[in-house]
Amino acid sequence: MDTEDNIDAPPVIGRSTAVSGTVLFAAPGGVEKRLLTGGALRAGDKVLTGDDAMVSIHFSDGTRVTLGSASTLIIEQYAFEADDEEDAALLSLEMGTFVIETGDLALQQDVFQVYAGDSSLALRCARMAARIDPLGYDMVTLLPPVAGPLGEVLAHNKVGMQMLNRAWQTLRLGGGEEDVPAPLTLPSGVVLETYGGRGLDALLSPPVDGGDEPDGFEPFEVLQDRFIERQFTGRQVFPGDGPAKTGDGDEMLEDAFEGTRFRLSHPDPDPSN
Repeated sequence: MDTEDNIDAPPVIGRSTAVSGTVLFAAPGGVEKRLLTGGALRAGDKVLTGDDAMVSIHFSDGTRVTLGSASTLIIEQYAFEADDEEDAALLSLEMGTFVIETGDLALQQDVFQVYAGDSSLALRCARMAARIDPLGYDMVTLLPPVAGPLGEVLAHNKVGMQMLNRAWQTLRLGGGEEDVPAPLTLPSGVVLETYGGRGLDALLSPPVDGGDEPDGFEPFEVLQDRFIERQFTGRQVFPGDGPAKTGDGDEMLEDAFEGTRFRLSHPDPDPSN
C-alpha cells in the first residue's frame, strides 16, 4: 500500500514542486527513495540532493524551501491548521545551500524555527539564504522581500544572539561555543556568489521593483575603508595586507570576504611626510 494512502502515516505537509538531478528522501528509520516532482513529504522526513541537483518544496502554509546541490534537510516538525495553538515548524539544515521563503506560519513570533549548524534561527515573515558547512563555517543572509514586509531573523546559540532586520545583512556563524558576530551588509552580487547554484540564482536576485540595494546602501567597490567601519563604531578601519600582528597600532581584522584583512587603526605615518 502506498504511504500516501496509509491512514497510519503522518499527514502530508508539503510536496516537491521542482526536482532536478538526483534527489532522495527517507522517513525516520526508513530507506532512501527517489523524490520526484509532486512527491509527498511529512514531518520527520529527510531530503537529500546529489551533486548538481536541486529541489523546491512547497509546504501547506505557503512556505517554500529550495535546496541546492549536495544539501541535506530534515523536517523535524511541521504542523499547520491555521491559527491552531499547535502550529509550528522546525527545520534542520545539516549541510549545503538553502533559500527559505516563509509562509503563514512565520506571521507569528517564535513559531518558525530553523537549526543551522550549531545555531538556532527564528524566522518571522522572512526570506533567508543559508550555507551550512560542517567542516567550515555557516552563513545566513536576510534577503529582500518579493512582496510584503522585509521580515527578520533572530540568530542565537549558547553564547549570544544577533538580529537580521535589513536586506542583505549577513552573519558568519561559528561553533555553538563562539559568540554570534555583528552582521555585515553584503552587496547582492556577493550574496549571489556565496549561495548561488542550480535552482537558487533566480531566488537570490533582487526583486525587479525593489531595487538592487537597500536605501542608502553603497556598492562594495566604493565603500573602501568604511565597509567594516560600520561594525566598529568609533574605530578607524583601513585596508591592509600581510600577516596579522599583535603589536599596538597594528591590529588586523579579517572580514567576511575570505582572504581580505582590514587594519583596525592608523598604520605608521609615511616617513616621507
